[in-house]
Amino acid sequence: MISTDPARSERRFLLLLLGLLTASYFAFGGYRNWPYKIESDGKYYYQYLVSAVYDGDLDFANQYRIPKYPWMKTEIDHYGFRDAVSPVTGRPANIFWPGPAVLWLPFFAVSWSLGALLNAAGLVVDMNPFGRWFQFGVMVAGPAYAALALVLLGRLLSRLRLVSVASSRLALVLVLFASPLYYYAVFEPSMSHVYDLLAFVLYLLAVSRWVERGRLSDLAALSLAGGLLILVRPQNAATVAIFSLVLLFLPARPDPKGAPVAFHRLRRLAGCALPLLFGVLPILALNRYLYGGAFVVRGAGNSLDFAHPKLFGVLFSARNGLFSHHPLLLVGLAGFVWLLASRPVEVPRWFLWTLFGSFLVQVWVNASVPDWWGGHSFGQRKLLSSLPLFALGLAFLLEKVRRRSGNRFTGPVLAMAAVIVALGFYLVLIHVFVWNYDEPHDVFRWMFVTIPSKVVGKLLGGRAG
Repeated sequence: MISTDPARSERRFLLLLLGLLTASYFAFGGYRNWPYKIESDGKYYYQYLVSAVYDGDLDFANQYRIPKYPWMKTEIDHYGFRDAVSPVTGRPANIFWPGPAVLWLPFFAVSWSLGALLNAAGLVVDMNPFGRWFQFGVMVAGPAYAALALVLLGRLLSRLRLVSVASSRLALVLVLFASPLYYYAVFEPSMSHVYDLLAFVLYLLAVSRWVERGRLSDLAALSLAGGLLILVRPQNAATVAIFSLVLLFLPARPDPKGAPVAFHRLRRLAGCALPLLFGVLPILALNRYLYGGAFVVRGAGNSLDFAHPKLFGVLFSARNGLFSHHPLLLVGLAGFVWLLASRPVEVPRWFLWTLFGSFLVQVWVNASVPDWWGGHSFGQRKLLSSLPLFALGLAFLLEKVRRRSGNRFTGPVLAMAAVIVALGFYLVLIHVFVWNYDEPHDVFRWMFVTIPSKVVGKLLGGRAG
């Protein structure tokens, strides 16, 4: 008999996703023949964890001078930040942010404990934080948090009471493979994007609970989630600010206990201000610690050009365009717009419009940086946290299809979903095993010219031989 217990069903879905992603993580452990998991920007997110645990500070001078292992392709400090020393503090720069390191801490603690036990038992484990033991043990957080983010996103869709569990989960599986999520969970988990998605889903759940119940515990969860979202990627302060502004002007719910009006105003102000403060104040303190000034602008913030955003490029360019690389997300956007126009009673309209507004702001911000295509990105990675919007739109469309088919998914629908998953995986493998880093991305040429011509060439060559 199939279990109808929602909690048990959710646990099974979590275990299924976790097993799939973790198996992929270890199967593709030698990503591009680099037998380790912390690379590129991830080395600098990881420095926060290493320096805090081993040195008790965030001065990265000695950490940047750790020699790389022979099997590493690049240096620990491959961007050369050790030479960018603040004349005020004497500390080297780190233009990246501590949010991912906070989420890695439990995995680091488990890896350290297991390593110590194995060494005590006579089995030799390399306890260098940049050794393979820690790299694979800590970065398995990518698959784990990606699975958790999808399950929590499914829970959020259930709270909105709009779609069935079947439609929600099929939409989540499609989003996993038809977006950059699978790639960054499995191949590059040291980048910030999986954790960006998780933090945003946690924040949306916290917003929903705060509006529904308004308890002190909900305020604490909202504040921590908002702070984490900003610490993972500071551009998310714009998203938190938009939601906070909307929450400030939402009509107050009647209080059965008859609390005074001043109390309601104070509670509402706290719900708007604390999430921003929990994220912004640590960043200001970190800037002061590293550079001697709280309002130092780091990283891409130095070169933002809001007046001339490359909006079309971010969304439709063959070079990592959001919708050209992953067209199913455009279908999800269409479903979301349809949802907005249909005025559903199950979902608060303010929530939908705020989610849509935050997506537009993030598009504008990411279109305003010089490398709007995201460097060596797989797809438009910087917009990965926008997946809740697309998942909601896809789930809404799938629910329409399911209801017209007698409350079930027919064979053709499931076959089409399987094709979409296969194409998404195909594009990931092209990016990993075919693309040359020096070659600008061209998703259409890859999928429909480069790979088919190579396959045909090998087939013909084999027959000729």
